[in-house]
Amino acid sequence: MNATEVKGSQGAGLVGGSDSTNQAVDDAQDAARAAAEAARKAAEAAAAAAAERNAEKARELEAKAKALAETAAKAAQKASNAAAKLAGALEKLENRGKSDLKLAAAVEKATAAAKAARSSSAAAMNSAAAATRSRAQKPVDRYESMKDKKLEYGPPAPQAKPSTPSNGAVYGPPAPQAKPSASPTGAVYGPPAPQPRAWHPPMAPPTSQPAWNRDSFAGPSLQDPFYKPAPKPLTPEQRLELVRERKLEQLDRGAPMPPSNPVPQGFSVFELGKAGPMETKSGVVVEGELYNSPEITARGMKLTAGVEGTAEYQRSLKASQPKLQPGGGMTVTFEVKQEVKGELSPGINVERGLVSGRAATKHALGRETTYEFTVPADKAELYQRDPLRAPDPFNPKTLPEGATLVIKMDDVRSDAVELELGHAVGAMPSKQKPGADGLAEPNLVSVGGRIETGGAEISGRSVAIERLEGDTVRLIAGPTEGLKGSFALSGFVGDADGTFEGSIKAEVERSFATQNLRTVDLDLSKPGAAVVYEHFLRTGQLPAGGGSAAVGGAEVYQSSFKAGGKLEAAGRYEKGSASVAVNTEYGIDQKQTFGQDGSISSEFTVSQGDRTVQISEAYTADGKVDPKGTGTRYLVHGAPQEVAEGFQRSFSPPEELKGKKPAPISGSQQVELSLTPAQATELSGVAKAYVADWEAQNNQSFNSATEPLIWALANAQDSNEASTALADAGGRNEDYYALTRLADFHGQVLPGTVRMVPSK
Repeated sequence: MNATEVKGSQGAGLVGGSDSTNQAVDDAQDAARAAAEAARKAAEAAAAAAAERNAEKARELEAKAKALAETAAKAAQKASNAAAKLAGALEKLENRGKSDLKLAAAVEKATAAAKAARSSSAAAMNSAAAATRSRAQKPVDRYESMKDKKLEYGPPAPQAKPSTPSNGAVYGPPAPQAKPSASPTGAVYGPPAPQPRAWHPPMAPPTSQPAWNRDSFAGPSLQDPFYKPAPKPLTPEQRLELVRERKLEQLDRGAPMPPSNPVPQGFSVFELGKAGPMETKSGVVVEGELYNSPEITARGMKLTAGVEGTAEYQRSLKASQPKLQPGGGMTVTFEVKQEVKGELSPGINVERGLVSGRAATKHALGRETTYEFTVPADKAELYQRDPLRAPDPFNPKTLPEGATLVIKMDDVRSDAVELELGHAVGAMPSKQKPGADGLAEPNLVSVGGRIETGGAEISGRSVAIERLEGDTVRLIAGPTEGLKGSFALSGFVGDADGTFEGSIKAEVERSFATQNLRTVDLDLSKPGAAVVYEHFLRTGQLPAGGGSAAVGGAEVYQSSFKAGGKLEAAGRYEKGSASVAVNTEYGIDQKQTFGQDGSISSEFTVSQGDRTVQISEAYTADGKVDPKGTGTRYLVHGAPQEVAEGFQRSFSPPEELKGKKPAPISGSQQVELSLTPAQATELSGVAKAYVADWEAQNNQSFNSATEPLIWALANAQDSNEASTALADAGGRNEDYYALTRLADFHGQVLPGTVRMVPSK
């Protein structure tokens, strides 16, 4: 290089081989290394986000991947700036007709580093985007998409051999570049120009491998008789489902199969019950004495001890009256229940004359399987006219939209104490064999009473299928645990041989149960849905995710307390039995739902007789109150016409009926009063004003005995307490009229909206 060239280089700010030139190259290479490191960490963060089940942690990892992608982008920009600075200096020299070989080599190194940095930056951005996509997918999808890149994205596309700087470092495949124009001196600073593809005879290898170029590659010759077109590549969705099917097959092979299908077959071939309060039972009972001690006589009493065994099969049918669901429509629930039970009963029998008694304990093990089919009321009649058309869980399309099929399988372990006292009133032919004296024991017919108290432990599993809109179904599965206690008084008539027995029993029962459930919303029209559904029916469990067919999901915690009474009439002859029962029930149910999108909702429901109060709260993923899922609903089932008219006069109609003339009410109605938190607070304010006015007019204190519901509303401190007042004090007949009196005092309609549906 002569003095003029050196001067020109200095004028450009860079001198070939100088510290500033080397520094620019080092800067470009350091930036390329930083971009590669950021891309690596971004990929790790994306993989961790894909495998993470906690939504909050997944969002943190997603943010980390995005930050690393920004770091890689900044490093790539720094490398590009360094390469552009060197290339600019060289271009100025060339424009003057001069050259600098060391500067040209530095430009080549910096350019290669900049290309590698840009590739790393693009990879980091793809990782950040993958982290964002994976957060909305199921865990199995995220796991598989990171586990098997070949199936997820297909084989890698052919790439040009990366250029190698003079120091031997390789920073990754170069990004596609436009063909560079040659400089005036003929030097080319980009990748080599595409080489023409050399022809060779079919099936004979070329003498030298031509350089790969995507644009110039013409593909295999169609004239080649041995040529076979490549199979059509699978779409990413199909590749993902292939992975999922293999995984489910491995799970099914590796896990022990249950002794029977978790979702039992055969329910749909039996007749469903008729809507009404009655419950019908049928079954078979086999009883026998497993041990009987010798008779002991003392003070005119005969004492015997023994152990009795009972094997019982029962089947019950019932169907609810059409019932308005909170925030929904009218439904009817058909229930078919099967119970298989074995029981041991050690006890002592006492006889004195015509009076007999028994004290015994009972220890039983049983399996209860319950089939509940809830269907919109307007479609229930179809199933009552043709009971054999009950939906088949193995064919979800037999479920109409809006219907739910729940199958519960519970193991029940119970213990009880029974005291019985009877008096013989006659005799009937005996089936006992004659004794040594040729006479058989008389078969006395007795009437008497029985007291029974006991408890049970329940453990089992429930699965449910809910038909949503279109081809979407919701699969629900999870374990159940519970306790049950009961106390019963009954009167009976029966013979000593056990040929027949009739009884009337009044029973009080309390129970508490909890469930931890998982739900997956499945689109049956998408690939892979059939595999997930079949796995669900075969194992009674939901896979970790539903693949691309899954369109939603949640974790649900439910607790249920029930206290009820039952009046039952039962009869048994030989091995056949039947019973009819009328039930009353008070229940408290609590349900919390944690959606995969981060949303949370809770429902607190109190049911008593013909009234239901539900208090709901819902929050979006960002912690804000969801007004659609927050509020109070007060339902009256089968309200008399005058009560329904009072509600209609006291509250506003739904939004779609405002401004229209109210429809005349005829017959009993299903009434639903809806209150937002603000409306509940306002209703409490009206009650406070009513109480103050009443006390001023009557010159005495207003107390809870005067108007329980108004008193509870007036003492509410916030919207939750006002809603709770409806649950606590809104269960008596006179409370309907208390709300009407509040409206009359207020002089206008009360806050809240009311809707009505005829009961039939």
